Amino acid sequence: MKLFGLAEWNGFLTDQEVKQWCGRFMHQASFVLPDKEVEPRRMEEIGLMQVPNVPVVKMSKSEYVDAFFEKGTIQLGTYRYFREFGHNEIGDSTEGHVVLFADGFGRSAIGRFEDDDRDYVFCSYIGQPDPDVISKFGYDSHFVIDDVEGFALAVQRKLSAPSICFGRCVYSPHKAMRSFLPEGTSFRRIDKNIIQNFGVARHFIKPDEFSHQREFRILWNLPEGVAQTPLKIDCPEAVQFCSR
Repeated sequence: MKLFGLAEWNGFLTDQEVKQWCGRFMHQASFVLPDKEVEPRRMEEIGLMQVPNVPVVKMSKSEYVDAFFEKGTIQLGTYRYFREFGHNEIGDSTEGHVVLFADGFGRSAIGRFEDDDRDYVFCSYIGQPDPDVISKFGYDSHFVIDDVEGFALAVQRKLSAPSICFGRCVYSPHKAMRSFLPEGTSFRRIDKNIIQNFGVARHFIKPDEFSHQREFRILWNLPEGVAQTPLKIDCPEAVQFCSR
């Protein structure tokens, strides 16, 4: 985890001050508060481990869909991979970056962070397959994940990953989030405690420009870190949870 700035206060900030400080940290401005304010999304808006009541669709090229149903072949990405990928739909230069503001029990703190790559990422689409969106990715096919939890657990066993998380992404003009600090939070390492307070929810906010993607994201966490390039695996055990 990389820290690109931190501030903390005894006491609470007004909502306007919170927006101003989020704006300053988001735009890497000087210590003079900028005119541009940023309203953070609430962590509580992130619905983790909730399966949608509509289809969850994996968009891909037909050759890769065939490979999945033949051998269970899938590709898992990383935050760095998506951050550096030169494609308007697949790439996202903000992936892994976020501004986090937390307050509670008479204390407030804000920081801008970049995550280490400790998760493998699998992106999918919520809702009926949309030919226009599929085309924007340069794809021509898709498959449906009928049992999200079954699929995620099968891949977890293949990776020997200690934990998984999945959920629907929320979209915002800026990647800033706000949460309440739990009672007893130590300010001796507030940067670490902020990250622990937000947990994996910080990985489920994306810029508005990607809102048409309606992303449903699955993460597999490996504490020792993941490869710097995408990982291709054969997981035939996952095929039974999907359909064409």
